[in-house]
Parts: sequence; C-alpha cells; structure tokens
Amino acid sequence: MRPQQKNNFWFVLGREELISAAELRAVLNSRDLKPKNGLLKSESDIEPAMFIKKVGGVIKIGKEIASGISEKNIIEIISNELKNVDGKINFGISVYGLREKFARMKSAKEIGIKIKKMMKELGYSIRYVENKDATLSSVTVEKNGLVKRGREFMLEED
Repeated sequence: MRPQQKNNFWFVLGREELISAAELRAVLNSRDLKPKNGLLKSESDIEPAMFIKKVGGVIKIGKEIASGISEKNIIEIISNELKNVDGKINFGISVYGLREKFARMKSAKEIGIKIKKMMKELGYSIRYVENKDATLSSVTVEKNGLVKRGREFMLEED
C-alpha cells in the first residue's frame, strides 16, 4: 500500500484558539505549528472528514489548492474546482485575516458573483452562498450543502 500524499491543510480553530492549536499540535505530533488569523496551517496526510471527528477544537478543515495568486487566478482555480462537482453546485467564499474588512468582503462577493455568472454561461446549475460576515460559519456551510454538493473556498488575507 502506498503512503498517502501529504497536502497543506488549513484548520479553522475554535473560540479558544490557543487550546485548539495545542490540541492540533499534539494530534499532528508537531510542535512548530503556530496559529494566525484563527487558522493553523500544516502539511499532513490526513483525511479531513475523518480527522475532524477526532479533534474538538477545530471548526473546519480545508485543503490548500493554491497560494500567492492574483484575483484573476483565484477565479480560474475556483471555477475549475467547481467543474468537478456533480449536479447543482453550491459554493461560498470565506476570507480570513482581513485588514480592510469591508473592501475585501466586497471583493470576495464580486469574485463569487463573477464565478457564478461565468459558470452559468457554461451551462452549470450554480448557487453562490453569500454571508454578511467575512467567513461562512460551519452551520452555514452545512445547511447550504457546501460539503456534499459544492465547496467553500477559504482565502487568507495576510
């Protein structure tokens, strides 16, 4: 049996960020993981759906699909990822670590609307899940079927 490939994962930490980070460091056996913007990033070979059941201090887990890219590339990467979803597609965008909160939230919404319009033009049945806050709550993600019938894309603003 081949070992599972390691990927970069984002762990969205719970309300008690330091406790959540300590739990992840222990479970992942890594002392050098440091939280930033409510997130902790780690290279790992986990299966997110199974792993999240093991850790109480993690709200969401996301697999990194790109880093350090332009808005144009974000639209292209998200659109390509959404093409892999069967049937009606639901998607949302969360932005972590906002400096200029309202400007970036507006930009995330614009990105979501551009993607929706482009995908509709290609014949996909798609719905953009918008939120008043910068990040989608785990409840919003679950209730809108973003795990089963779509995706949540998490962007980090340094």
